[in-house]
Amino acid sequence: MSVLRATIKGTFFGQQVMNVLHFNKPDLVEAELLTLANDLRDNWCETLKSLLGQEAYFLGIQVRNIENNSWPAREIAFSKQGLAGGIANTFPFACFIMRIQTGTFGRAGRGRIYIWGIGPGSMSGGILLPAVTTNWQTWLTQITNRYCLAGSTYRLGVCPRAAPQDFKSAISVSLSPKAGVQRRRNIGVGV
Repeated sequence: MSVLRATIKGTFFGQQVMNVLHFNKPDLVEAELLTLANDLRDNWCETLKSLLGQEAYFLGIQVRNIENNSWPAREIAFSKQGLAGGIANTFPFACFIMRIQTGTFGRAGRGRIYIWGIGPGSMSGGILLPAVTTNWQTWLTQITNRYCLAGSTYRLGVCPRAAPQDFKSAISVSLSPKAGVQRRRNIGVGV
């Protein structure tokens, strides 16, 4: 098993933002780092952009094998803008929280991804509106089917920073009903 770290980079209101995802792939060959980056561009970013406000941009993806440092990271650059309308009146630190569930109980068996770009009229009192969660359900089902099922080529999961061998495969992803707060802007930390 090889554990891959994919860093999706972008901007939101001009600030740099990033999401760090972990995947595993048995029998990995070096060329597949670029394959995963292209797959995330086409199947993660391309479909997610319709759910994000127009001030949100995806700008690139870097993938590295964190168990084999002799392989160089692979990076692709692109630009995909959110399509869910202008969000100038939204709090720029508000974000969607995608929850990752594994088959393991406790804190070590779950993860979160804070996704920037909450669109206009998406929440009331910090709670996402029912129409928003309904719109997200199609995307979450696509992500679960592509990256969380047993036969997935690249399996999304939760990985402790200090112990990549303790990777736990995801069995599902869901959207938190509460909007999150992007608590830190430490670009490059944990990457």
